Amino acid sequence: MSMLNRKKTEDLISKNTFYGQMYAEGHLIAEEFNNGGSVSERVLSIIDGLYQMEQKAESYFNTNEFSFEIAIEKEPLASEIVFYISGILAHTSREKGKGWRVFVRKSIGQLTPDIVITEKEASPTEKGFEKGVVAVIELRSKETIHPLMTGEDPNYFQKYIDTLGVSLNDIFIITPTLSVEYQDRIKSVAEQQEILSQSTGLPKENWVVLSENRSISNEEPQMFLTTDFDDFLKRLMER
Repeated sequence: MSMLNRKKTEDLISKNTFYGQMYAEGHLIAEEFNNGGSVSERVLSIIDGLYQMEQKAESYFNTNEFSFEIAIEKEPLASEIVFYISGILAHTSREKGKGWRVFVRKSIGQLTPDIVITEKEASPTEKGFEKGVVAVIELRSKETIHPLMTGEDPNYFQKYIDTLGVSLNDIFIITPTLSVEYQDRIKSVAEQQEILSQSTGLPKENWVVLSENRSISNEEPQMFLTTDFDDFLKRLMER
């Protein structure tokens, strides 16, 4: 039993160190952004590094193809990415003197959003927030967004509006990479953002896509970085 307890303690220390390092990295990102630098590439590189570690761990258990696009919503990778982004937002808002609070996967009413940013004085009721929510941020893959793009659930975001007292302008989706296949009639991330906006009313710039993984015919996929995350931080800090 003592050996099991020791193993649990070692795992806990390791996890605390790991998350501490990610939080510290978020501080560096915030400082770089505050100094006028572009941070999109650095943010994506850390997320990609988390994916690579998870891919290596997954390979020990099975030989199935491990897709970045699908893996971002699976545990533990999803929690790691959400924590990393929340740290960036917490440090950046502090650097800008916003005094915001950042909630990570907090149950609010019937919802558990990935990240909720509120004014310092905002407090939830039993049913949610009536006011004071600055932004709601969800980590999503193309797989889960696709039904929204095809109009299968045009009122998907209404639950956020009702529970958190926000508008569509306050809701953001972050997708680390978005595949664009040769067979797709849609040829760019921008066109897909526009389709989601038309289907749901969400402003197209509120779907924050960090990179485009473009596959052309039978060639190897190529990754194209966007500046969406920089633009997202700028617009968020203007609030």
